[in-house]
Amino acid sequence: MAFNALAAAQMPPGEMSDQPANVVPMQRTQGPDQEQVQKLLGWMKSDNIAADLDDETLNKMGELVKREFDIDENSRSEWKTKTEQAMDLAMQNAKEKQFPWPKAANVIYPMVTTASTQFAARAYPAIVNGRSIVKGVVIGEDQGTPQIDPQTGQPVMQPGPPGPDGQSMPVPVWQTPPGAKRIKADQIGEHMSWQLLDEQPEWEPETDQLLHLLPIVGCVFRKTYFDPGKGRNCSLMVSPMNFVVNYHAKSLETVPRTTEIIPYYPLEIEGMQRSGMFIEPKVPYGEAENADGDKDAPHEFLEQHRYWDLDEDGYAEPYIITIHKQSSQVVRVVARYDAEGIHFNKNTHKIAKIDPVFYYTKYDFIPNPDGGFYAVGFGQLLRPI
Repeated sequence: MAFNALAAAQMPPGEMSDQPANVVPMQRTQGPDQEQVQKLLGWMKSDNIAADLDDETLNKMGELVKREFDIDENSRSEWKTKTEQAMDLAMQNAKEKQFPWPKAANVIYPMVTTASTQFAARAYPAIVNGRSIVKGVVIGEDQGTPQIDPQTGQPVMQPGPPGPDGQSMPVPVWQTPPGAKRIKADQIGEHMSWQLLDEQPEWEPETDQLLHLLPIVGCVFRKTYFDPGKGRNCSLMVSPMNFVVNYHAKSLETVPRTTEIIPYYPLEIEGMQRSGMFIEPKVPYGEAENADGDKDAPHEFLEQHRYWDLDEDGYAEPYIITIHKQSSQVVRVVARYDAEGIHFNKNTHKIAKIDPVFYYTKYDFIPNPDGGFYAVGFGQLLRPI
């Protein structure tokens, strides 16, 4: 996305096909509101915007994030119940039956579990095929660009290698040699494959887990982001049970908010507070919910990717707001955009749009027949039989 925005910034206005002629990236506008630009850039670079916000704003954020999370969670309650039953079926969790009589026999044949294993066994080698995980695609011609003589307008020629008869045939002097795109695509694919297999040690086991879970529940997510603490990209599988989206949403790109439920142990919370990633709570968290006296039990946090009008100009910008679920206290706010994604109206010099950075990728097994956001898998389809 950042590359496309930067490339668009280098194009003449008449060639920008995906934007209106009067909407331009920040680099090309002649006179944007500099105060607003500095605010946006400052928030973009901040490790935690919440440290600079007043208590009233933080309280308003926390209450709205929690309230809208509950709305989305309630909208998917029926799907969630069926998915929990599907997981019980796959895990062979037998429950006492009361029909057709109390404590009737309850034998669970491992059909769903076997189907999941068979799917993963076939899909995994198709994805992880040696070290060539990523393959670049060449778009357009790759025949090369010859160097043109400015005086004649003809390609510059030079003697080529001698042929069978000992005569040398002239060949073009290449500005860009044939196959240059293919070579570049192969280099990019090789580097990205190294990133996945070597730089991100979690990618391969997380992919294996994703392929086993996907056919059971029907829908799994992958979170890809840059971790400043580790200094590298990370790629994590996110269960749909912990990723809350309104059931009636159409896609991740158009939904106004998504929420991931993330557990953090008290030691992790203390470390993030000391590093500045989390702000100190105004009210102590106390014991975690359902901790049963365990002081080391994890606390649940809600990481909500949403929009908020922080500069109060009437246009909401994309942010990530993280709150402590039990107390609704905001612990972190970070920008979810980059400089290339900020577009201004070249006539009014006001913000026309801000492209959000998307962290999640959705994997569907079988599209939901009722049109809901969450897809279905063998667990939901085979559970009744």
